[in-house]
Amino acid sequence: MKTTLFLAILLSSFVCIGQKTGDHISNSEKNEYFKIIYEKCPNADILKLENKEDYVEIEYLCDGKYYEIGISNSKVLFIESKAESNTIPKEEIKKKLSKKYEGWLLDEISLITTNDTSFFKVEIIKDGLEQNLFFTTEGKWYKSKSIVSSDNWTIDKLGKSSLFQNAEYNFLSPAQVYNLPDVLREVSGIALSEDEKSILCVQDELGAVFEYDFLQEEIKNIHRFTDIGDFEGVSVIGELVYVLRSDGKIFTFNYKNKTEIKEQMLSLNSFNFESLAFDESNKQFLTISKDAALNQPESKRFLYQFPVDYPAQTSLLLEVDILEINKIIAEEITDMQENNVMFNPSEIAIHPITREIYILAASDRILTIYNEQGLKSVYPLPAELYYKPEGLAFFKNGDLLISSEGDKRGIVKGNVMLFKYGK
Repeated sequence: MKTTLFLAILLSSFVCIGQKTGDHISNSEKNEYFKIIYEKCPNADILKLENKEDYVEIEYLCDGKYYEIGISNSKVLFIESKAESNTIPKEEIKKKLSKKYEGWLLDEISLITTNDTSFFKVEIIKDGLEQNLFFTTEGKWYKSKSIVSSDNWTIDKLGKSSLFQNAEYNFLSPAQVYNLPDVLREVSGIALSEDEKSILCVQDELGAVFEYDFLQEEIKNIHRFTDIGDFEGVSVIGELVYVLRSDGKIFTFNYKNKTEIKEQMLSLNSFNFESLAFDESNKQFLTISKDAALNQPESKRFLYQFPVDYPAQTSLLLEVDILEINKIIAEEITDMQENNVMFNPSEIAIHPITREIYILAASDRILTIYNEQGLKSVYPLPAELYYKPEGLAFFKNGDLLISSEGDKRGIVKGNVMLFKYGK
């Protein structure tokens, strides 16, 4: 109860970051989207158009009924509308809620239709906190899946590649998936606690570290350290937590006994950082620019290191060549064209056994591995499994955690996936 109340207060004190609007979409694209709408409803009244991360969302009225539709590459991903009361298996849903969500109130229920199925989105509320849950049309729990897929690579296609067949991890089939609560739908950076019993998570908009007990599958503590911001990276050294804001500011505090919050600033010629990894052998932090550095080629990204507590003393450790990454992908996936893959790094982690550097990019879902000789491996990650992968963390035995954001509608939950070392 305490955690829920604190969470409600915490959420109410932050300001949300706005979505992109239809102004970023060309007139020809808009006409294509409107054509799809009018084919479904000739007298549709279009209310709003927004450019989301992986699709365009349009709100419209059809014969007075409100609809939301998601479109990507001229294909309808989903249609959401208010569910008709006589179609909702309310008793079955209420029974499920009474077991796991005691004290939560049923709010709105909508029907979501995709290309291959239909299911209910159920909004529940408690102490000012809302959650989205999903049920089949029969009232059973519905396991949500990604509403987008990559045109470039799928699980089936990648599974046939020798690159994945010989990988040290089965990146196409996690050993365990931990679905996170709604407040961590936009989970970004993750780190393991010292005892490896909890995952410390940050999310894009809240100045707080969420301590997630993956054995109990619940948030057991919330450590607030500041107000609003874009928080992306987190690292743990003993009881000290280091959180990186995208502008390069690092917040440090003791999450066991928070008496002081320290703030320091990176000194680098870039404005967007999402990664922070601790190299225990050298007692250095690693970070990499998400975007191209000032006055540097767009095809380059630079990995820096700096001493703990001295973020102004940075030195270059590694140069990432995006053209080289594209070339390997084109060679491994033969129907791909070169130089059309984005690689904007969102996370770094150091393998505790091999000492290899893992660099993850959420933009086109790419995982790269570097050793002392340079680029060793490139793994394109399928959108069916990785909606927006942004976090990496290793157990001491080499097992790997990858976190992935959910979509803003709540259809796809934020999650953390576990991959066993050596498969």
